[in-house]
Amino acid sequence: MLASAQRALGEGNLRHAVTVCQAVIEKLVVAQEQIDDSDGVLGGLIEEAFSNLFLLYEYDPDETLRDEVFLWASKKSLSTKLMGTDAAWNLADLAGTIASATHEGAVKKLVVALKQQGANENAWAKNYHAEGAVRVLLSFFFNHKTPEETWQLIEANIKYNGIRTIAVNKCLKDGDLSQAIELANGGIKQANIDKAPGHVVQWYDQLLKIYKQQSDSPNIIRTALWLFMDSFSASIELYHLLRKEMSPAEWQEKRGELLGKFMKHGDYASLAEIYAAEGERDELMRMLGLSNDVDLIKEYESVLLPEHQVTLQNMYFGIVKRELENNAVRGTYRECARILKSMLAKYDRAEVSKFADHLRSQYKIRKALIEEFGIVK
Repeated sequence: MLASAQRALGEGNLRHAVTVCQAVIEKLVVAQEQIDDSDGVLGGLIEEAFSNLFLLYEYDPDETLRDEVFLWASKKSLSTKLMGTDAAWNLADLAGTIASATHEGAVKKLVVALKQQGANENAWAKNYHAEGAVRVLLSFFFNHKTPEETWQLIEANIKYNGIRTIAVNKCLKDGDLSQAIELANGGIKQANIDKAPGHVVQWYDQLLKIYKQQSDSPNIIRTALWLFMDSFSASIELYHLLRKEMSPAEWQEKRGELLGKFMKHGDYASLAEIYAAEGERDELMRMLGLSNDVDLIKEYESVLLPEHQVTLQNMYFGIVKRELENNAVRGTYRECARILKSMLAKYDRAEVSKFADHLRSQYKIRKALIEEFGIVK
């Protein structure tokens, strides 16, 4: 159905495309509230229908069709059944985007109504509705107002994180990196005032992208260090970036602290990747032992065999033993049997078989275990 709408857009049959997308949205938004859409199928179709309608503006629809879509979208966006939902805001954004210059008064009335929806809510909800309403008005301004008027609207509402994001994206598109940096730093200050740590991280991420674009090494290091050490953004990508940008002396001083952050969060996978890449096999072995993760051990055993065969073998034995002690179910028996079977060709076959026999003897009353361990021969 939506494929026919896309074809219709390409062929210039805009009315057919609109009719199909409207029907999909009206039917599926209601259905989404009544059935389980955890797999996201309905949500994906709704999103596709909205995407087609937003594309309509680029095909220069006639005033009659534009007026019809605007009236439909603005009315539906204020529906009490949809209030606060993604669909309602998508409809409001569509109204602001598709509106012609003659709709300015109607757009402003829609913006007022959207703000009023949050009038009796808590402070967060009020801001949420106010920001969404400004975003709708801004869509209209981008299409029908001068750049100066549009920027004045942005500046008047820069306290809203979403509006600031739009402003930064515009600066980046225009190549005004200095203004983008100023806005991003302002975003950090505002987010701290609002006690919104997620937004603080967002703006540091944005600054890092800009500094990388400028090849500004001192600011890359400063920003990446903050993200790594003072937020929940510690990642192996930041670790490698810092290693690349720092001088050998700086790196020597900071490396242990960075590795300690991974350790604090139990991120053995990142530590294993680092130690493997940097040739620190003893530390790699230590991380594998701490992880108790069969998949992680398998990932790196090829670079550790045969030198560390006995230690790796005992890691596997320890994991199997703990699993059997803690989970007396067939699925666990099957997985442990598969682990031991995979070890037969890589490790001491006699020792693996001996360990399997020991487990059969220890758990001889567990019929399911005996059956599953039949593959370990």
